[in-house]
Amino acid sequence: MAPIIKENSFFLQFKNHILNYLVQHDIDNVPSGLYDRIIKEVDCSIIEAVLGYTNNNRMKAAKILGISRTTLLKKIEQKQHVK
Repeated sequence: MAPIIKENSFFLQFKNHILNYLVQHDIDNVPSGLYDRIIKEVDCSIIEAVLGYTNNNRMKAAKILGISRTTLLKKIEQKQHVK
């Protein structure tokens, strides 16, 4: 059986990045909210990448992402309010 996480996979790199971030902090002083911050950043990155790939075609982007066009539009709007 093949390993679930391949050695050079995105997921392994992502995991290592998080671990590197954590070891830079004393365990009692790691800033809180890490999960929400990562989810928001990943969400924005995925949307930006897919929109770029589809030349900003929101219908195609939504289909690739597996979300409705309405959800995609809401996420884009939320992202614009954060900046």
